Amino acid sequence: MKTWKEVLQLNIRAFFEYVRGISYGYRDAEGKIHHLEVSEDYRKERGNSVYAFSSPEQVVAQNCAWCWDVAELIRCWCEFHDLPCKSVFMEYLSPELHQTHVQVFVRFEGRWYEAPDNTSPVPFGSRGFERAEDCIADFVSAFTAYLKGTLKQAYDEKKLTVKEFHCRIPAGISDEAYLELLRGSD
Repeated sequence: MKTWKEVLQLNIRAFFEYVRGISYGYRDAEGKIHHLEVSEDYRKERGNSVYAFSSPEQVVAQNCAWCWDVAELIRCWCEFHDLPCKSVFMEYLSPELHQTHVQVFVRFEGRWYEAPDNTSPVPFGSRGFERAEDCIADFVSAFTAYLKGTLKQAYDEKKLTVKEFHCRIPAGISDEAYLELLRGSD
């Protein structure tokens, strides 16, 4: 098991291989780890447990996180290595479906890449773009295709929010506080 300092020292390819090995799930407010399958609905599976945002150090220590937590780990690793990155919050909010995702995009050797998380089948560096906007649009189009495939004719593009954010995420905040923070950030 790696320490936070060891993870920070990893080169980019080793880091993203490490990230892909993080279990999918979350830490609750009492510190208990809940392992989930990507397809499971958190709101149905959590029962009485309350999500608590995990800091990058906690993600490494518990080796379990979901995209919100992993995105912060990636952003911190990029900052440590002086690599430009962009964190993008996506939310589809409707009575039929509430789906969120946070994705990081990183500039490496002159190109922008999706920074794969622990649910991504894509290895780092598989598709690079000259411009960050094109890289982000490519990812958002895949997210939108998933939503349209799930919702069919109920899909409404006005219910989709896509925004870059720059705020720091405090460890331990609930899912509701996290969403409030990102919805209000610029």
